[in-house]
This record gives sequence, C-alpha cells and structure tokens, in this order.
Amino acid sequence: MLVQRRQLLLYVAGTLAFLAMPVLFAPSHLRSHHLFSDPFLKKETFDYTLLVLFFYLNYFFLIPKLYFNQKIGLYVLICFAGLLVFTTVSPALFRLPLWTEHRLSFGEIFFENLRHNFFNFLAVVLFSLFLRISNRWRMAEKEKLVTQLSYLKGQINPHFLFNTLNSIYYLSLEKSSRAPDAIIRLSNMMRFVIAEANDNFVDLAKEISYTTNFIELQKLRLGSTAALSYTITGTTVEKKIAPLILIPFVENAFKHGVNPEELSSINVNIDIEKNQLTLTVENKKVHRHPTHLKSGLGIANAKKRLELIYPNKYDLRISDQQNDYIVTLKLNLS
Repeated sequence: MLVQRRQLLLYVAGTLAFLAMPVLFAPSHLRSHHLFSDPFLKKETFDYTLLVLFFYLNYFFLIPKLYFNQKIGLYVLICFAGLLVFTTVSPALFRLPLWTEHRLSFGEIFFENLRHNFFNFLAVVLFSLFLRISNRWRMAEKEKLVTQLSYLKGQINPHFLFNTLNSIYYLSLEKSSRAPDAIIRLSNMMRFVIAEANDNFVDLAKEISYTTNFIELQKLRLGSTAALSYTITGTTVEKKIAPLILIPFVENAFKHGVNPEELSSINVNIDIEKNQLTLTVENKKVHRHPTHLKSGLGIANAKKRLELIYPNKYDLRISDQQNDYIVTLKLNLS
C-alpha cells in the first residue's frame, strides 16, 4: 500500500512539474505581463497536456498490450498516428499572431508545429518506454531472485537520456550535420538494451560499440567543458562478454567527474590481448559531485555482477586518490 501511494505521488508530482514547464520557461516579458492570456502560452500548455495524456496511454496500454506482445508494427503505427494528431490538434484550436501575420497556410503551420514539438513527443515516447521496460525487468528480478544480475541490464540513465535528447534538439535547430549521427547513436544504444542486453553474453564488439556510443553522446553534451580521451586496442573478433558489464564504471566517471566550473578530465582505455580485456577509467575529482558521495551503489552492483558472472576470472582495483579516481578492471573472457 505504501509503495502504491508513493507511485501515485510520483505520478502526480511528475505530471504537475511537466505541465508547469511552459510557465517556468516562458520568456521574461510574459512572466510580468499577460502570462495566462498569451496565445502561445495557451497553446504550449495545451500541447504539454496532450503529451501527458499520451505518456499515460503509452505507459499503461500501448506498451504492455502491443510492444510487449511483439506487435511492434502496430505499436509504431499508433505512435506515428499519435504524433500526427498531436501536431494537428493545437494548430486547429489556436491561431498564433505570428502565423496570422505571415499568412501561413495550414500545411506550413503543421510542419512548423511538427518541427517545434517533434523531440518533445519523442522524449515522452522513449521515456515511457524506458520506464515500462525498467519496471518489467524489476518484476522479473523479484520473481527469479537474480536482482544483482538484472539490475544493471535495464539501465540507461534518465538524466543521460534527456540531456542527450536536449542536445540533439539544439543541434536540429542549428541544422547541424552532427544531429543525424547523434540520433543513430542513441537509437543503437536503445536497440542494444532492448533487443540484446537480456542475453547472458553478447559479442564483445557490440558491448564496446555501446560504450563508444555512450562516450560520443557525452562528448556531444559536454562540448568543450571536459577533456575526454578514449582509446581501444586489440581485436574483438570471436569474443563474448556479459552485456553492460563495462558501462557502470564509465558512467560513474561522467557522473562524478565533470564540473563545468573546474578542469574536468576523463580517460577511458579498453585493451584486448588474447582472452583478457583490461578496462581503465580515470577521472579528476570535482567539487560539484565528490566521488565519495553517492557513488557506491553503481560500483557495488557492478562488483556483485562480476562476482556472479565471472567468479575467479576478474581483477577489479579501485584507486581513490586525493585528486583522481581510477578504476582498473581485468576480465578473463574465456
């Protein structure tokens, strides 16, 4: 009962916070004059309300009834139809002064509204999908009593997901040539987690590709605020590894080793020699997110998973120095 109440409170709080975003991020001149009578703000509030409704429709009906029952084609078709409805309804109900001044046709208004709201809609679909898949995996963990093994398989950090989508959104506004590459990288990561991370072992090349996509998207998000170095040596041919076994250590470095106000530095090296993989991750400690605070859970789960999957086949050494945090993992892949 307590858990259900907590979930209900989270739903309510999340919904209210999301609906408040048009007001919170409204231009300063609107916050001081005619805040609730502005046509653009009315339209934005209406659009965000539709997004909330589609989130719950997707979360409680479409994903469990269609996606989990392998009706992927129908699921994608309904999501696409939802996007069309979402993009069409508000222009039909609200006429912005800018549209009237420029005498835009309904088709032009439609594509302008689509450009403005596409990534918001995509974020809602992906986030509800992520939450539902995560919840399903957590239920499986309880039923199978293998929480330590399944916990990390379902992880794509929501903050990472939204930060990445936000970066892609601004690239699209700038019409940057990097936007398509970023979308493909994020799509490949989602595909790996959804389609392959449930396997006990995957091709080493795919695991490293997932790590590479994660780092490249972090580079996109951080820009020049952090010095990043990433190297891979050796061959991945005909080698297998447990899925998502490397990413907790890499993610930990980005989570606790980056601060725009300080000199942030992260070095990641993967070396494969015969059947031994060596992962080295180094990051500078920063004051904003001290490494020794709230950094133990992800590493602790990674240790448990290593012990269960690779007993007596790994060597994990963590050096928690005054200014640096260094992780060295040696893994016997045979």
